Amino acid sequence: TQLHLARRYYQVGKWEAALSALERSAQLERAAPTSPKAVDALAAVSRLRLQASILHAKGNYKAARQAIEQARALIDNHNPKDLRRFGVLNTQATIAIAQKQFDPAIEMLNEVIRLRSHRFGADSPLLATSLSNLSIAYWKQGENKRALPPAKRALSLLQTYYGPYDPIVAAMQSNIAILYRAQALPQKAYQYAKQALSIHQRAHGLHDLR
Repeated sequence: TQLHLARRYYQVGKWEAALSALERSAQLERAAPTSPKAVDALAAVSRLRLQASILHAKGNYKAARQAIEQARALIDNHNPKDLRRFGVLNTQATIAIAQKQFDPAIEMLNEVIRLRSHRFGADSPLLATSLSNLSIAYWKQGENKRALPPAKRALSLLQTYYGPYDPIVAAMQSNIAILYRAQALPQKAYQYAKQALSIHQRAHGLHDLR
């Protein structure tokens, strides 16, 4: 479908092609035979969320915010218990962080963490993205100490799900090293940075410069 094609373009950084595919997807939705309003709304939610992510990646935060707010309104009105709401809130929070609207972002992320914990359990790896984004929000707000607990919890979940040597684990360890460095705790920062480098070298070789 055009929506799947748009996702593929988005994943490889072809923003304009992705937006064009989304526009064709919207046109097809409008031309399709009438279906239940809730079904139409949820299809539009997926399209609008992807559109918001693309616009955010392009740096067009105002348009991204408008798109994700439309998605949020649709899902809240038609089916607030739908699992897609978690993704919408995460995307909305990410855009809010980019616009330095930290308090609303933190509120949304805490809501996602609370709801997902209740739905899937406190040890679900599905919490990791929201916890990582929460850490980033606190860090960009200058709250380095408050940024550490969600980052460490995200790391623990990722290590349990992916294993200790996955590159995504290394990325989180690098983030934690940055947080410790910002608190003038170089030994702690070095500990996590060293672990991250070890995983990177294990995955890519000793002489890889990425």
